[in-house]
Amino acid sequence: MNKTLKEQLIEKGLVQLVKQAKVKKDTRTSKKRNERLSERDWRKLMGSNMPTYGRKKG
Repeated sequence: MNKTLKEQLIEKGLVQLVKQAKVKKDTRTSKKRNERLSERDWRKLMGSNMPTYGRKKG
């Protein structure tokens, strides 16, 4: 007896049930590219070459 409002409206014929179309993925363009990064690029991405700032007693 516990029906949602949406189910009740569909039952009364006030709202028609809408079927959702399935979206097909395009498998031709979904290939991953292998990107080779140098060690310098990795360090830049990780931020290990960034200057460190600290609070010191002055």
